[in-house]
Amino acid sequence: MKTCRKCLASKPFSDFGKRSDQRDGLNYYCISCHRQNGRNSRNRHKKKRDAINREYYSQNKERWRDYSKKFSKKNPEIKFAHKIITELKRLGLIEQQPCYVCDAPKAQAHHEDYSLPHDILWLCNSCHKQRHREINDEKRRRNI
Repeated sequence: MKTCRKCLASKPFSDFGKRSDQRDGLNYYCISCHRQNGRNSRNRHKKKRDAINREYYSQNKERWRDYSKKFSKKNPEIKFAHKIITELKRLGLIEQQPCYVCDAPKAQAHHEDYSLPHDILWLCNSCHKQRHREINDEKRRRNI
């Protein structure tokens, strides 16, 4: 058992992230407090981070355009699927739905198969990332 320095709760070692510079090899804060600190920090510094991102983008517009063009040429099926969904939303033929997994109100269209552009799942950002991690893991396992 270890005590979190933030919430002062005594929790099992498995509730603490790793930190190699500490004697016990664990973080000061439990995972939930560590995540909350990260959220608070991102919120506190949002304006500064957004300004840095805008400046970086404005200084590297050509680079981003080139990347976008290369991606579109390399992945025409993906680009086409995204265009179809954007157009259907614009025309009001489909409406954005809550996340299929966790019911979060803000969701993104996810294609399991880009060759079927109308076949989508609505997933929030975190569930969408998790689904792509699962897909990539499956691909890695098949290639091994």
